[in-house]
Amino acid sequence: VKNTKALVFTGVGARQATSVPVNVSFGGTVMFYLKMGPIISSDEDIACLAAFTGDILLEFMTRASREWTEIASYPVFKFRGHGFKFVQEEIPIDARTNGTQFRISQLSFDPLRDHWAIDDFRVMAHFDPMWID
Repeated sequence: VKNTKALVFTGVGARQATSVPVNVSFGGTVMFYLKMGPIISSDEDIACLAAFTGDILLEFMTRASREWTEIASYPVFKFRGHGFKFVQEEIPIDARTNGTQFRISQLSFDPLRDHWAIDDFRVMAHFDPMWID
């Protein structure tokens, strides 16, 4: 992905982004846009380089668990293309704490061939059901 304000992952570096701890005690949703580069014949003058392997993971970690737990996995073949695709996941019951972190990552990839991006990553937390305005 070129010329965009999205968070782009390419090359040999770590491929992950982690949120600060957030209060999702009463549940909510995680939503974002995901783009895996399309299969192309040439890397010249294109808007997005290709993606071939390495699924993307959405995970959470609580202060109590101190280990990452998978919420969902996004296979390359389902998200490969020229546009971003909207993703929305309900926050699991085990992730509903006042200090939960979320991470999106790609653990396995070819640094020369796999390119992807996320945009507009949001954690939308529900209010306490007893909350009064």
